[in-house]
Amino acid sequence: FIYVADWGNERVQVLGPDGSFQLILRGEATDSKWAEDYFASNPEEKAERDVSNLLPELPAHLNTPYHVSSQTEPYFWGPVSVSLDGKGRLYVAETNRHRFQVYQKR
Repeated sequence: FIYVADWGNERVQVLGPDGSFQLILRGEATDSKWAEDYFASNPEEKAERDVSNLLPELPAHLNTPYHVSSQTEPYFWGPVSVSLDGKGRLYVAETNRHRFQVYQKR
C-alpha cells in the first residue's frame, strides 16, 4: 500500500499498490494510556475536557477540511508524515496538534 500525508486536505490517503484509492483516514484520536495517567493526576484538566465540546457542529460556511479539522479535536490537523513499523502499524505525525496517531491493522 501507499500512504500519503495529504496535509492540504487534513487527511491520510491510502492507495493500493497500483495507485487505486483504498481509504481515507481523517484521524480518530482517543486518549492514550499516558493521557489517562495525566488526567488521573490532574482531575481539574479532565473535568474541563469532559464539559468541552470537542466535536462541535459547525456552521455551513466553515465546512472545509481546514476549518472542520481545526475545530474537531480527534481529527488530523496538519498531518505531515507517515511511517510504518515492522509490525505494520501506521504512525501519522501532525503539526498543529503536536501529536501522532497510531493505526494498527485488524
